[in-house]
Amino acid sequence: MIIAVIPARGGSKGIPGKNLLQLGGRPLIAWTIEHAMESALVDRVLVATDNTEIAALALSMGAEWFIRSDESSTDDAPTEAVLREVDECVDEDPEAYVLLQCTSPIRRPDDIDSAIAKFRDEDADSLFSGCVVHGYTWTLCAGTPFRNYHDRKRRQDEDERTIEENGSIYVYRPSVLRQTGQRLGGQVTWYEMPHADSRQIDEWSDVEFVERELQYRRGCDFLRHRQHAV
Repeated sequence: MIIAVIPARGGSKGIPGKNLLQLGGRPLIAWTIEHAMESALVDRVLVATDNTEIAALALSMGAEWFIRSDESSTDDAPTEAVLREVDECVDEDPEAYVLLQCTSPIRRPDDIDSAIAKFRDEDADSLFSGCVVHGYTWTLCAGTPFRNYHDRKRRQDEDERTIEENGSIYVYRPSVLRQTGQRLGGQVTWYEMPHADSRQIDEWSDVEFVERELQYRRGCDFLRHRQHAV
């Protein structure tokens, strides 16, 4: 069994009521619930929230409501706090959990199933989604940028690539969470997503960009369906 967990607090520091923010004609969290519900490999979808409006939306879309505690709903509580609560309360012992963060509403239709398939194919213990950072990266140490620019190679000749964790999809075995208290551990692998699909909504400047992208993709889907019907 694969259980998807979508944490969604009612409060938010940066953007008040962020998870219910209207984005592309629907609440932000609705995009992620839809992605999880449409997955062929996810068996249960749990929306872990302290907010009754979010809970009602989740139930209306076919997901389940997990009532998270006050302790795991604070601004300072790590995501792992609610993940542990879920693991302690579910009746099944799932093969894996899939953590989906609703601040990452841009996913391709097959991203979740492809990530789970890679997790299984590589017999991994945990997986994160991310994108490759192109160009030259520097390390910032005490406010000073550092890089060995004397050994500067062309980007296509670089032996190593830098991966940025994009926060969209995590897959992990229950044993990883139980033994380490973290979502990542053991044999870790990753699922690559394009930069365009990796934008997270953390501040207001992200909202306009993501909304334009969602509306564009919805328009393309509409045109494809219309052409197919003709």
